[in-house]
Amino acid sequence: MRATHSAAGILAVLALTLPASAETETEYFAVFMGTDKIGHATTQRQVEADKVTTTSTMMITIGRAGISMTVSQAATHIETKDGKPLSFRTTVSMGPTGQGTSGRIDDSGVLHVTTTSFGKAVPRTMAWPKGALLSEGMRLASVAKGLAEGTTYSLTLFEPTFLTPMVQQIRVGGTKNVDLLGRIVPLTEVNSVTTGQAGNIQTVTYVDKDCNALKSTTPFMGMSLSLVACSRTFALSANQPADFFDKVVLTSPVPLPGVAKARAATYTMRPTGRGELRFLADANQTVRRQADGTVVVTVRPVARAGKQRIGLTPTDEVDRVALRPARFLESDRDEIRALAKKAVGDARGAVEAAQKLERFVGSYIHDKSLAVGYASAAEVAASREGDCTEHAVLLAALCRSVGIPAQVVVGVVYADQFADRKASFWPHAWVRIHVDGKWIGLDATRGACGPGHIAMAAGDGNPEDFLSLGETLGCFRMVKAQVER
Repeated sequence: MRATHSAAGILAVLALTLPASAETETEYFAVFMGTDKIGHATTQRQVEADKVTTTSTMMITIGRAGISMTVSQAATHIETKDGKPLSFRTTVSMGPTGQGTSGRIDDSGVLHVTTTSFGKAVPRTMAWPKGALLSEGMRLASVAKGLAEGTTYSLTLFEPTFLTPMVQQIRVGGTKNVDLLGRIVPLTEVNSVTTGQAGNIQTVTYVDKDCNALKSTTPFMGMSLSLVACSRTFALSANQPADFFDKVVLTSPVPLPGVAKARAATYTMRPTGRGELRFLADANQTVRRQADGTVVVTVRPVARAGKQRIGLTPTDEVDRVALRPARFLESDRDEIRALAKKAVGDARGAVEAAQKLERFVGSYIHDKSLAVGYASAAEVAASREGDCTEHAVLLAALCRSVGIPAQVVVGVVYADQFADRKASFWPHAWVRIHVDGKWIGLDATRGACGPGHIAMAAGDGNPEDFLSLGETLGCFRMVKAQVER
């Protein structure tokens, strides 16, 4: 059994909190998870003629069940001196996999984007979101608003990795003495909440009188992720990668033997901090919230049955969205279509075809490796390796390629024992398909979805779809578990 969680969410959060500086030289930051130094980041701003180029890099190393993984990002934003976006390019690498995105905004406000994955470049166009800013525009807006305590304002930033605008609500606080690795400096506290389609990111940033950020802290999955300005020597010094898995594994209050084959299970979750716990509600799972913040989740999987046939023209928006190719679900690629056709054979019913695809993916990925960071379906089709996330993106893409609406689901799954832990829930990814108006679960790593699967979010498999995990995973404990046999 391979239960793992992609490091993509961590990278996304840190990328959004990476400070921009008015300085022309390279600024260095150490990246911490709690008190453990897990990596470093840099920013550099260069002014040439009428253009400003802001370059940032980040590299972190985390542990996953005893295996270390390096995650890195590099981004360049080119803007006019008054902050008008002109172009960008960004690359993200997780383990042996990686993706790149470049974009150019023309004079008519059209964004021309090229996404590169596994050697294949895919161009597209989209309207540049009204008012969206990149690094220099964000810096100039912050300077213009000033640092008077109580000042509030909102900005719209564009995240090139996600290709989506995100609204940032900002409130300026008071001056505090901040510890910058032993150096105590009076800085202004700036609180921000960045909101995207899939969740919120809360950040506290400490800036100097010129609005240069010297420290930022973001709560994520029950942990504290921080960037702290420091010397180049310290930034590049050895890391102490904490085992990320160990911090998000959920202990069951009682052992649940055979829960995968039970009729249903009900779990009572109690938050360990502030914020609203987010769980997915669909035909398989009901969510009931109590006044004290406790959440009761009942998982009763939908039977694998349905009359819907594959290849039907979608009649509602849910099906249309769940059939489209996506960045990590390249269902229109020739190699994906060929694999799907081979696996489905002469099956015509959607459920029968999906079950064939589920079994196919389980055997096709022969190297069940935790060393892969987060690969796209096309990358998995070529490498045939990965953990649950790779099984999920490949299965979802194969389903979409034959006309079965599908999404990637993330949450936790019960294991009697995994690594050195007994009776626990581990971060996991699987798939759900939309058949006859209901979502039906599939899991290529386990052969079926049972009451031991607790879903938290679903989407196209893109990292931004799962930012809401930062407000739930690692932020609660299970106080009660009941199984209906």
